[in-house]
Amino acid sequence: MDVSIVMSLATITLVDAETLDAVIGLFEAQLREHKITTSRDDLRAVAQTIIGDKRRGFMLVARAPDGGVIGVAYANSLRGRAHFWGCLIVPEH
Repeated sequence: MDVSIVMSLATITLVDAETLDAVIGLFEAQLREHKITTSRDDLRAVAQTIIGDKRRGFMLVARAPDGGVIGVAYANSLRGRAHFWGCLIVPEH
């Protein structure tokens, strides 16, 4: 099922292979701000687990009219009953 919300400022869709690298870049920036070090490969593995199995959660990506990634929202349940969610937005948006 293709889920898409279009607003005058952004388009919101499920994260896919086309947007995954940009989304990982947002996660890397967030972790750097908190002085947390983790490898890009580890971030990719977690993201691919979530987007590859809907039982594990979901990830949404917001794109500016020019196609650039400006935000991500996510929720997951990778650890049994533990649920986690969050939202990252590029500051200038």
